[in-house]
Amino acid sequence: MIAPGDAGTSTQRDRLSVRIVTAVDQVSNDHDLLAQILDIQRMHAWRPEMTAREHAQGFLGTTWSASQLQALLEEGAWLTVATDHQTGQVQGYGLVAHIRHLPPGDLAPAPGSPLRTRDALLDETRFMYGYQIAVRRDRTLRRLPIGREIFAVGEREGCRRRINVVACVMEAPYLNEVSLAFLVAMGRKRLGRLYDPSGPPLIAQPVVWACLVTWPLRN
Repeated sequence: MIAPGDAGTSTQRDRLSVRIVTAVDQVSNDHDLLAQILDIQRMHAWRPEMTAREHAQGFLGTTWSASQLQALLEEGAWLTVATDHQTGQVQGYGLVAHIRHLPPGDLAPAPGSPLRTRDALLDETRFMYGYQIAVRRDRTLRRLPIGREIFAVGEREGCRRRINVVACVMEAPYLNEVSLAFLVAMGRKRLGRLYDPSGPPLIAQPVVWACLVTWPLRN
């Protein structure tokens, strides 16, 4: 997950369109939308040769193909897509997927966490997995806090569905500091850590994930 952004003008905000996209919206026929989302994903995907500066800018530990993304949508995931409606360029996206995509590993709960075990997180009637938020590096609306806009619209969708969205941010072996700071700034609180014995394919080694959610939990 990565979502940098800073203040923007009201004129710029008028150009930004943020919408929820599901499989019902026939996203499979919108090849350009999927291609732009995957392009943004590639910009931020973790690479073995990443420099310390690139790590500090934030990164994504997981990538998908177009068919994998479509499959996620077909099983009930949703996208929050931010678009510059003058140019049609996707400026960023968020993906919320089925909770079964939560990284593997035991949960070590944080002090005060309302959930104490991994099994408690896997209740699909209460939780979904906030897979990623990513913003285009070469975006046209540079001064807009696009990540915040995506988060806010996605959070409203979670409220509408009465669902709790759980996000995981890598803490080790590589600290995704900018993503962790973003989620904390957005009001997410730490549930605990997941100790993933295998890690995602891009990393292919044990990973520690910080798990965060908005409190109080929705029933």
